Amino acid sequence: MKISRRAALGLLGTAGVASLHSEAQPATDVEIAKGPFQAAGDSLSAYTCPQWFRDAKFGIWAHWGPSSAIGAGDWYARNMYMEGSRQNQYHLKAYGHPSQFGYKDTIQLWKAELFPPKALARLYREAGAKYFVSMGVHCDNFDLWNSRNRRWNSMRMGPKRDVGGEWREAARAEGLRFGVSEHVWGSYNWLETNKGADKQGHYAGVPYDGNDPANRDLYFPPHATSSAPVEEAIPWAAAPRATAPPRGIPSADAATATLLFKKSRLVRLDMAGLLGRPWRVVVAG
Repeated sequence: MKISRRAALGLLGTAGVASLHSEAQPATDVEIAKGPFQAAGDSLSAYTCPQWFRDAKFGIWAHWGPSSAIGAGDWYARNMYMEGSRQNQYHLKAYGHPSQFGYKDTIQLWKAELFPPKALARLYREAGAKYFVSMGVHCDNFDLWNSRNRRWNSMRMGPKRDVGGEWREAARAEGLRFGVSEHVWGSYNWLETNKGADKQGHYAGVPYDGNDPANRDLYFPPHATSSAPVEEAIPWAAAPRATAPPRGIPSADAATATLLFKKSRLVRLDMAGLLGRPWRVVVAG
């Protein structure tokens, strides 16, 4: 079976979601290899941690990406579009209105010119870490490696560096096991705030930049979301039942849940090249 990341998202159109902008998202086929797990909680629950992970009592994870250049806290890509929120107010003062300067524009502010992966990996080893995990892609849907499938990645924008690849080489040089985390399955609803508009003030009714079709390969097309708070889509908020679709997705729309799982798996396949060898575990959150 061959399915591209673009095709997987395009299939979401059958659930009422438009396909991605044709020029912004190139079609690149990747073959999904058969593995020991299925897209179901009871299948994933059969996984057991390898012995090295059980023995490694301490590891370090770098939750580091474009929003660090802004310095106004986590979840910035979502909260900056929430009218009246602390990060929305910060954005208005620092950069202007989200209809004119959106999250996509802040990515270019991230230069990573002082990023020292070798020195940090050495520090982590000296601190006693046995493994290191780099964030591969947060809910902002921006890839931190040289992605083959999409333009929104750290080699083409922002720092113009293969952040994940540099972490990998530095970690392995210090004898640390290396892993990558992905958080993109939550992006679908998490980024829906950028499809809105202010309800009051000078910009009332002016659409945020997430409404522009040219940005859909980063922000996703507009779509209906669950009435449940997006925080419930985060794994540590509550453990979902084995038979339930991911939280934050309407339970009646199981087909959409399955397609999002496939999209997330495509991201992991792309990251497999970053890891450089067969692998099984992806830390998600």
